[in-house]
Amino acid sequence: MKAPLVTIVLPYHNREAYIGDALDSLAAQSYPYIELILADDASDDGGNYRIKNALKRSGRRYIRFQRVKTKRYVGVAKIVNAAMEKASGIFVGILFAEDRFQPERIERMIGLMRELRARIAFADCKPIDTHGRAIAGPLLESIERMQGDWIYERSLSLAAIDQNPTLCAGNLMMRKTMWEELGGMRYHRPCCEWDLFLRATLICEPLYVPNAPYELRLLGKSLARLDANPNERRKLLTSFQKAIEKGRFENAKVAEHRAEIQRRIDRALRAGTMPIE
Repeated sequence: MKAPLVTIVLPYHNREAYIGDALDSLAAQSYPYIELILADDASDDGGNYRIKNALKRSGRRYIRFQRVKTKRYVGVAKIVNAAMEKASGIFVGILFAEDRFQPERIERMIGLMRELRARIAFADCKPIDTHGRAIAGPLLESIERMQGDWIYERSLSLAAIDQNPTLCAGNLMMRKTMWEELGGMRYHRPCCEWDLFLRATLICEPLYVPNAPYELRLLGKSLARLDANPNERRKLLTSFQKAIEKGRFENAKVAEHRAEIQRRIDRALRAGTMPIE
């Protein structure tokens, strides 16, 4: 049976320094059937030159290639949603312009998802610095704890209340039908990626895929991609709480642990945000 088409949306806004690296990592994938959608959120730097060179290096790598462009900056949720509307793949994923895929990521993700008939999956994130080098030390240890704590939970819906175990929406792969059922990203800023994963756990248990890392580039001292504004976090968890109270879930594990999830949400709302140490 022929492997299915996978659509990768690459959103960017002024990521000239990194976008060539991201595109090279996508072109180097061992998985052959890829559609690339470049989603330009009103960039005004020299990124298009880097893109042109990267596409030239990759030759006729992609089964399909499309572009989406906005006239003014709209943010990651809106630009990704617009690009996903054009996606032709059975499976869809995101690669942010500052990040990278390791060479066998897509092949391993799709292989296990097809084998186990999973609708959504995630892997480990490997943090890298501005130069693309692996990060070590206390920050790495803190990130590994964030990612690893979920294995002790009985449901990923429980694990995702205190923090996003996937760290980044780029670390997700899902069926296009799952994306459509979720309704895409919502405009929680900067929590839209965490919100997407939380809502996914209401539908089904996400699958963990080993040995398929997403390389997450940490930019700036605030580490905003890993932490959440307290007010936005409250909105996100309150929305999640209301969905559970009204029975808007399909995941059997959410039903099984419903009372504990409610208690965990109440505790998290009282505690406020939980930044990286």
